[in-house]
Amino acid sequence: MNNVLLVSESFIKENSNLSDNTWGKLILPAIRDAQTIHLQQIIGECLYNALLTKVVENDVADQYEDLIKNYIQWYLLYRVLSDIIDYLDVKLTNLGTVRNRDEYVDNISDEERVRLKHNYEFKADFYCRRMQQFLLNNCKAFPELDECACNAMRSNLNSAASTGLWLGGYRARR
Repeated sequence: MNNVLLVSESFIKENSNLSDNTWGKLILPAIRDAQTIHLQQIIGECLYNALLTKVVENDVADQYEDLIKNYIQWYLLYRVLSDIIDYLDVKLTNLGTVRNRDEYVDNISDEERVRLKHNYEFKADFYCRRMQQFLLNNCKAFPELDECACNAMRSNLNSAASTGLWLGGYRARR
């Protein structure tokens, strides 16, 4: 199940400004991390595993197909772009951590990189909120949202912020 992807490398490239010649070696781990780390925290372990199983069994239909195509893929697009920014020009080698430079291109400054990363995070948060609202409005179509065992990662359908900081306030579950 670790190699099942809910969004493709081609979808990421076709719907963003990511260069077509960007190596899959960089994109695929970013997709896997975005799914496993970020998406699973939002939709919960049970729904996440059910989606992966449906993809493997080629049994994605109805609400599940709608969820993946219209919500999850768009969320993952911007989450991947946000996560991959730091790794595109920095490589870990046996010489240490190095930054790629080319005489015909100029890398952006660290401030510009942070601004771009925040822009992608903002868009990921927007699509996250859309996905959460869809799941809240259609929760009866996704029984996995309520089926999780007590030790499983539960869904978080009430906060789309990509920060781990909670400022207090009402955090009710469905």
